[in-house]
Amino acid sequence: WIKKHKVYSERPTGTSGYDLNMRKWPFSDKRIRHAFGYLYDREKMNREMYYNEYEMMHSFYHGSIYENPDNPKFLFNPKKAIQLLKEAGFTQKNDEGILINKDGKKLSFEISIVKYIDYMVTPVQQMLRDYGIDMQIVFMDGNTIWKNKMDRNFTILYHNMTGGVVPNPEVWFRSSLADQKDNINFWGFKNDRVDELLDEYDLSFERNRRIDIIREIDGIVQEEHPVSFSIARTYRRFLFWDKFGYPEYMAERYLGNYYSILRMWWFDPNVEQTLDKAMTNDTSLPVSELDVRYWQEYRKSHK
Repeated sequence: WIKKHKVYSERPTGTSGYDLNMRKWPFSDKRIRHAFGYLYDREKMNREMYYNEYEMMHSFYHGSIYENPDNPKFLFNPKKAIQLLKEAGFTQKNDEGILINKDGKKLSFEISIVKYIDYMVTPVQQMLRDYGIDMQIVFMDGNTIWKNKMDRNFTILYHNMTGGVVPNPEVWFRSSLADQKDNINFWGFKNDRVDELLDEYDLSFERNRRIDIIREIDGIVQEEHPVSFSIARTYRRFLFWDKFGYPEYMAERYLGNYYSILRMWWFDPNVEQTLDKAMTNDTSLPVSELDVRYWQEYRKSHK
């Protein structure tokens, strides 16, 4: 009587994860940024907290045609993390079990969060602590966190941003923005090759070339690792009475949410009559496939 579906689309998922300030120690060292990525066990959190409902994000353009399929995958790998930390000079631990370098400096830093996301951050704090990294949580209101972010007064912060159908990488990755305040190059990202690609992207009208440019930028950025990505969904959950007609794809390609219902679905008298009969007789209706992947299959067949 009630139908449920996971409707996949190409709606931009946006990005989420941990912003690493590349201007400040310790995340000025790429080895430590990479080590953080290898100790952030997103897969465990997905299993134990989110019922395996999410995918691992590896791109600023997750699930879209712009995602670079060859991006490095930062998944839980403590062996790699430990090696990187040793290369960065953290070969010993103090009496508290925290990593220290040859000068006795502890690998310790603060993260400011709003209280309601502590259930997401506390497990990561423990994951890091298990390997000698001390991430102290400080509770703060959202306005102050954002001001600190705009003033570059942070070491690490949790990141959650929306995405666009047509990427605008200039605002994220232009080198000239890295040392300015009040823009969204949060991390201090600078790269000459990315600047060249941004110049070309702004002048290119050829779609395939624009895709290639974004993918190359995506690969460079992921290797630099200014953000340790979290998890994402490329679908929306639909739950509804089985009395509607709708297109095979159920939701628009780049919108992918309930607004498509208002624009594209209709009441189907025949389907509604079948539902009424089943309810009267207390009988079941056929169960449809849970996943609706029309747009994913469409993209594969229209490369």
